[in-house]
Amino acid sequence: MWPAAKLNASTPTLARFRVVGNARPLTTNLELSAYRIVEQLLLTLRDRPTVTVDVLVHFLPHALDIQVSGPADHGRAMSPAIESSMRSVRARAELHGGSVRTGTASGRQETSVRLPLLSPAAR
Repeated sequence: MWPAAKLNASTPTLARFRVVGNARPLTTNLELSAYRIVEQLLLTLRDRPTVTVDVLVHFLPHALDIQVSGPADHGRAMSPAIESSMRSVRARAELHGGSVRTGTASGRQETSVRLPLLSPAAR
C-alpha cells in the first residue's frame, strides 16, 4: 500500500490516514488507481491548505473502500478544477467496476469510493 507520507508531500492539505481490515497486496492497476483517487480527492482541497482531511482505506473481503472527508464548504460553487478532479475520480472507479458517492453530514464533506478487488481491470 502506498505510503501516507508520499501523499501528504504531494498534496497541499494535511491528511490523517487510517487503514482498516486485512491489508494485503493489490494488483498494480488497482493500487495505482486507489492512490490516484485519494490524491485527486486531496487536491480538491488545494485552495484550503489549512484544513485537515481524514482518509480511511478499508480492506473488505471483495472490495477496497476509500473514504475521504474534510470540512464542508457550504455555499461555494464547485470550481472547474474540482469538477475535473471529481470526473477523474469517477472515471478511475468506473474502470474497475467501482462506485463513487459524495455527501455532507455533520459539517463534513465525504466522498466514498468502492473498488471491487476482482474487476476485469484489476486482473
